[in-house]
Amino acid sequence: MKSAITAPAHRIIFDALSRSVGASVRRDTLVDRIYGDRPDGGPERADVILKVQVSQLRRKIEPYGWTISVSKGGSGHLAQWRLIPTIKHP
Repeated sequence: MKSAITAPAHRIIFDALSRSVGASVRRDTLVDRIYGDRPDGGPERADVILKVQVSQLRRKIEPYGWTISVSKGGSGHLAQWRLIPTIKHP
């Protein structure tokens, strides 16, 4: 599955979420991992870009039996995501 994840930001998000499957990872943590090395701290609307990247990554991993769910906090700076296996019903 990891070989299907080619975009650098998607790899960073996947790596952060897969370190502790099922555990929540805060938006700020992901933004920092993606944009932390940039002198400007990243784009002004990094939160919106991150939501798009998470959505794109979710579509890439779902065929492999995994998904990314929104966890506590909802949206904005309180958003949290977690990597979980999908349940397939016969």
